[in-house]
Amino acid sequence: MRTADLVARVVEAPDGSRLGAVVDVRVVGNGPSRGGALPGLRVDGLVVSPRRFGALWGYDRYEQHGPWLLRALVRWWHRDVRYARWDTVGWQPSGPLRLAADPAPLPPLRE
Repeated sequence: MRTADLVARVVEAPDGSRLGAVVDVRVVGNGPSRGGALPGLRVDGLVVSPRRFGALWGYDRYEQHGPWLLRALVRWWHRDVRYARWDTVGWQPSGPLRLAADPAPLPPLRE
């Protein structure tokens, strides 16, 4: 699976209602190694937004970032962004991705 297989895919809630589309994929470096010294990457979860227009510009990553007015506008615009943990995603190669549990508010990245 590639990131392109996930980004822009429609995401549905457990009840079948449309939540939005995948706008980002978060990965962690604790997957199985593929013969190298570093651990492999695995998908941790999907960032889902009802609005496809507008980038998060990194304002989803840390609590304090950039000029306060721009930060406030970006956070307001993306106030409905949610985070779906990968273990709740019903993966299939095509069609909408159905979640087994409601997504949570988007947490900031861990440093």
